[in-house]
Amino acid sequence: MAERGFEVEYIDMTENTANLRAFLQLCWEVGLYVMLRPAPYICSECDWGGMPYWLMREDCCPRTMDAAFTEAYKTYFQRLMQEIEPMLSTRGGPIIAVSVENEYGSFGMDREYIRWNADLYRTCGIDVPLYNTDGDNAFMLTHGGPEDIWLGINLAAVTEQSVKSYHTYQRGYPIYVGEMWGGRAQQWGGRFARQTAQTIAQRYQTALSLGAHVNFYMFCGGTNFGFFGGANFCTYRADVPGATERYIPFCTSYDVDAPVTEDGRPTEKYFALRQALAGHRGMSVDDLPPVPENRPVQTAGDIRWESARCVFDPSVLDLLTETKVFSGNVRTMEALGQDYGFVLYTTHIRASDPDYTYSVSIEGLHDRADIYADGSYLGTYYRDRENTPVSFRIPAGSVRLDLLVENMGRICYGHKILDEHKGITGYVRTNRCAGIVTNWESRSLPFRYPQITGAFDTEPSGSFIPDTTAPHLFRGTFSAVPGVDTHLRFANTNMTRGQVWINGFAIGRYWNIGPQETLYIPGDLLGSENRIEILELYSDGSYPAP
Repeated sequence: MAERGFEVEYIDMTENTANLRAFLQLCWEVGLYVMLRPAPYICSECDWGGMPYWLMREDCCPRTMDAAFTEAYKTYFQRLMQEIEPMLSTRGGPIIAVSVENEYGSFGMDREYIRWNADLYRTCGIDVPLYNTDGDNAFMLTHGGPEDIWLGINLAAVTEQSVKSYHTYQRGYPIYVGEMWGGRAQQWGGRFARQTAQTIAQRYQTALSLGAHVNFYMFCGGTNFGFFGGANFCTYRADVPGATERYIPFCTSYDVDAPVTEDGRPTEKYFALRQALAGHRGMSVDDLPPVPENRPVQTAGDIRWESARCVFDPSVLDLLTETKVFSGNVRTMEALGQDYGFVLYTTHIRASDPDYTYSVSIEGLHDRADIYADGSYLGTYYRDRENTPVSFRIPAGSVRLDLLVENMGRICYGHKILDEHKGITGYVRTNRCAGIVTNWESRSLPFRYPQITGAFDTEPSGSFIPDTTAPHLFRGTFSAVPGVDTHLRFANTNMTRGQVWINGFAIGRYWNIGPQETLYIPGDLLGSENRIEILELYSDGSYPAP
């Protein structure tokens, strides 16, 4: 992207737009062959494993022969074929194999569905080999795919026992490690446990000696830009032994301690793997292709903050609202036609006894709720946690109750993907009544970029005084060298939790609980002068300090 200052084209990553054909063409130009995993499900620690949120509104069971799902998938794949077909190796392109589903044995047992996928691929013109990947236990191997489709196994280390298990299930094919885990994705609030270069190199050397063909997951790190990071249902890596499984969202960064970092730099692990490969082939490391020079990295200029808007200011809130619905009970995000972001639920509770202390409970919170009474922040509830009860009193008249609920990422693996509507999926109660709280206004707040820019063009309501802790949007500018990568640091600043846009591009989330401390900014997004907007969820309205 050429230097364009503020004229950088707006890219809405909430729509997950990507030019697949251009990417495949680039692979071909640099000499990379492609084993394509085109969906409908890819996991990859991304939101709902890559499936679109609107399938939840179709009353269908994904990844089965449910007609609503197969019809939607067929339409998608027929369109996708327009990008894939010219890139097949049989047409002179880089695609040498195509995956049929992904890790299906960890979800379902519908062999008819897997066969239907393979038949759809062939009918649409896929004439390169098909393959599949799954876990290496007997159940996953049995249900992951039919024996006549080349099966890859996903595991941390290849052993003689895993090779024996593989050949028990499938013969006549070379051993393929679809995913050798050289690192793991980061979880908010968890511990980023790294694996040593020596450990990974030894596992690679063992796999090669046992005749395996190895694909690392991941070999190159990446970033789940925007709101596209997913979640899992398991235990935190920072948990004590015996901790229960629960909802765990993934960080924006998808660096995963890979041999090549998300900004393209080879690590010690990369060079150890080169040494192992050269040794296996009986050659010197110097005989391997040379390692490209590192891309330059810069420290961008300081941010010059220019303006701020409180999200709860009535004029700003109306502009940010995409859909507003009045209903007896709360509505889910999907029912509002929304993919990512937040939902603001508002109701009023009349006073009864002035000595009553009310506490709020939320049934079906997905995933995180900041609670306000008459605009004053009371506390936060978090899905699958023992939350400290939020309490308030109503001295006279009534109180306005606001629940700002954030979609922190849909679960991307296992059976829990079937229960991933966002917002509030159940109801709200107080401790003073056996019934539920009713008469809600549900506002869809996806924070798409045109709405954010519009918010700064809106004059604040003169009579509105925000609470000392309220969501704010901030806008500023900073200078940079065009085309050079940088990292935006949030550790040791007064920014707590929020979202970042650079020149209209949704970069991702930050959160001071770690372990992620910076956000990667590709140089292609940067000009000599750049605009930054952030959504900070806990602010008194003063500009963020560096």
